[in-house]
Amino acid sequence: MKPRRVKAPPTAPPAGAAPPEDLAHVVGENVRQARQRLGWTQVDLAVAAGVSPNYLARLERGEVCASLQVCSQVCAALSISLNDLTHRTPAPSRSGTRGVRRG
Repeated sequence: MKPRRVKAPPTAPPAGAAPPEDLAHVVGENVRQARQRLGWTQVDLAVAAGVSPNYLARLERGEVCASLQVCSQVCAALSISLNDLTHRTPAPSRSGTRGVRRG
């Protein structure tokens, strides 16, 4: 009698991690935000990361899934971690944006 194969239960992504189908878009948005915080153009980042400007534009639009090597190069250029690259950035909260009037 053959041993019965049992499917492993699906595993949930870690807290804050994007589901695999959204990962390309999350990475793209995080790259764009980090690049803009530095005041860089796509060409600036492409040169610093060693990728073509066209590839970087497609990465930011979520059209490509970058290899770990490319992700590492982009992270190094932006001075961010792989964790920062692959996790959703929480939307800024509206609380605390008003000034406090005193006296």
